[in-house]
Amino acid sequence: MRRLNTKVMILGAGGGGFGACYELTRRGIPVVIADRNPGFGGNAVYSGVSCWEPGVSLEGVHRILAARLMQTGGGQVQRTVPNYKLFFEDMGYADPYALCPDYPWGLSIACGDDYESTLKRCRQFCVSPHEWRRFMTDEDALGAEMAALIAENGPHCTALFGYRFTGCETAAGKITAVLLENGTETVQVNAEYFLDCTGSIVLARSAGCRCTIGGDDGDPSAVNGISMVFRVSKNASNTLPDPDPAWLESIAARDAVWERETMRRVVSCFNVYPNGDINVNMLPTLTGAEWQALDETAPAVGIARVWRYWRYMQSEKGLADRHIVKIFSPGIREDWRLVGRRVLTLEDITADFAIREDTIAIADHALDTHGLKNAVPGELAHPYAIPLDCTRPAEYDNLFVVCRGASFSHTAASSARLTRTMMSMGEGVAAHLAKALQL
Repeated sequence: MRRLNTKVMILGAGGGGFGACYELTRRGIPVVIADRNPGFGGNAVYSGVSCWEPGVSLEGVHRILAARLMQTGGGQVQRTVPNYKLFFEDMGYADPYALCPDYPWGLSIACGDDYESTLKRCRQFCVSPHEWRRFMTDEDALGAEMAALIAENGPHCTALFGYRFTGCETAAGKITAVLLENGTETVQVNAEYFLDCTGSIVLARSAGCRCTIGGDDGDPSAVNGISMVFRVSKNASNTLPDPDPAWLESIAARDAVWERETMRRVVSCFNVYPNGDINVNMLPTLTGAEWQALDETAPAVGIARVWRYWRYMQSEKGLADRHIVKIFSPGIREDWRLVGRRVLTLEDITADFAIREDTIAIADHALDTHGLKNAVPGELAHPYAIPLDCTRPAEYDNLFVVCRGASFSHTAASSARLTRTMMSMGEGVAAHLAKALQL
């Protein structure tokens, strides 16, 4: 067993883990960061959720990332094309597919606006959704810029990519070590502080922290929907090979109800990459209840739905010249959540807005669970603050949960879970730890 000693151990290199790693290494604090994926980025890189939805944020590394991506051609500001106003208030929400059946998607394209225009969403800042601006990145470029920024902070980060969490050690109310393995070796990481940035909060759960899943009423089937994001291109040379027909038919036979009753009513987000490819986000590919019920077969069902859906779009919606070039890992919006020292609730989100000393992030994204029967975003009147105690379990003083699985209610999590918010939370927790370490 290889043993590593460090000041801070970060488990998970998505938005929260990256934000914390950047801020800690910028301050010269030694960090070990581990992730089962090959690099930084989490859902944004490996699940294709590389479009940053409009929304406020504290100052932070997201600005540096955006500037670099815009300079290199890896990112662009987008607006939704008016001809595809499926999500706009003046078109109504009752049945967005029925409003525009020939074009069942919202299409966002480059508009040339500045990055600042993407940092607002709520009604306090936007009179109409026509003013919303997104920031679209190429997922590979995003991951590369994240890695470059950490490297530029100096030799303070030891990265263990391709490693899975296997367990932890505790003593006297503290986490003392985490255990990782990559198939060929086991690593024990000892640290003063631990950050669980895994999305499914595997460290917090393994350590026995109180947690929950599903709706605020305890309904486990209320988990937010899952998207199998995929990338389509006119470049036929990169086309993925067709799936095995027998495999696809076997899943389709078991999934006939979805194709008959749901597939033709899926409303997707189409976001155009800087090179002209399209990022397709089916809303959702599987409901949260389906994801749980199907268990280990759920990813295969999701991939099969992608192929069936896109063939329908090619044959019936005029997209025969676009071919699938990439299908990402499942885009999970919600999993287990910590029940920490403070739970962020709907009441907190809708209360009068104020930034306090313990604020580590702000957000204003809609309350949206992406369910097929709940496609109406609950837009907010103003931003809200996320306090530090939403990342702190009651059971341990040296553990922080910095991901979508932080101490949020189901309703709050549907808004707070976005990449820029997670980055900001990571930076905020890192700043708190820097003070604790007296550096």
